[in-house]
This record gives sequence, C-alpha cells and structure tokens, in this order.
Amino acid sequence: MKIAFYGTARHVGTSANMAAVAAGFWHYLKIPAFMEAFPADTGSKIQRVSLFDCSRSTDAEECIKRCDLLALNISFAYQNLEEAYFRHSLVRKNVVFLVGKYYQDRSDKLAYLAKEYRVDRSRICTLPYNTRFGYAYENQRVLHYVENRKKSKESYADSDFKKNLKHTVSTMIYYADRKGEMHYG
Repeated sequence: MKIAFYGTARHVGTSANMAAVAAGFWHYLKIPAFMEAFPADTGSKIQRVSLFDCSRSTDAEECIKRCDLLALNISFAYQNLEEAYFRHSLVRKNVVFLVGKYYQDRSDKLAYLAKEYRVDRSRICTLPYNTRFGYAYENQRVLHYVENRKKSKESYADSDFKKNLKHTVSTMIYYADRKGEMHYG
C-alpha cells in the first residue's frame, strides 16, 4: 500500500504525523511502514506500507497519482486547503483528512470542515496534541513511544493519542482499499 501525505501549509506536522502512522502500522497491524522519497511502480508481493511526503516533492501531482491513498495533513487554520483541494483533483482520489495537534475542545471545527468541504466525517482523523509524542518525535523514538505498554503510568493524553492513532491507521486501511471511488461521502 502506498500513502501520499500532503501538508496544506508549512509547519502542520506532516513528517511527525507520518512517523506516528508508520509506528501505528507496525504496532497495531505488524505491517512494516517506510518513509520513502517517491513511489516506484514495484510488483512486490511483500505486505508493507510506503509513506511519501508529497508536499516536499517537486512533482506532487505525480507522487499522489501513484499512491493508493492521499492523507491530506491540515491544521485548523485551513491554510491553503482550498488550493490543495482543487489543485490535486481530490474528488478523483481516495483521501483521508488528518488533523494533527488536535485539541478536543475544537470538535465544532471538525463539523465545519465536514460541512464546508462536503467530506464524510469518517474521512477526518485526528491526532491530539501530545507533548510526550512531540518529545519522542524530536528524539526519533516514536515507535518506542507507541509501543510503551506501561498502562498504569500512561496518562489520559497518551491513551487518547494512541486510541486516535489506531483509528487513523484503520481508516487509512479502509479507504485505501476503496480504490476508484469517485467522491468523498
């Protein structure tokens, strides 16, 4: 499976969210996930997930076309969302909206996003703001953070982050398998 990540603005956390998703695929499904530069046409029979940061690519459109799913990484400022929405012909592509650094008190903004862009709410995934995850990302220990099983010492913020990460991974699997769908909802 090939997943293209596209950040709609600078500093929306695309690479951090990619690292979280890669760790989630391994932790929850035992499927290796790799961050790669550009999707190649390989006939590999090995089950794996390849993640691509297309917002840094000079040929983002081609990168997105070669992938099974587009994870549109957004912030609540919706900077450049409209441009990305139309520029990459998202109505022809399987897409999941990924809101990083999410705060639960902003659920009204999720409803606004769904209504404004006519997106089925099931396509909107959130990864809550979490300082421990941020520290793990900065120190390249995201997998260790996700696999930490000390439930007695796990805070609500950590368990909420992991619950949302599991939901994000399962949503990506679901929508990547719906290849050829012509609309969001």
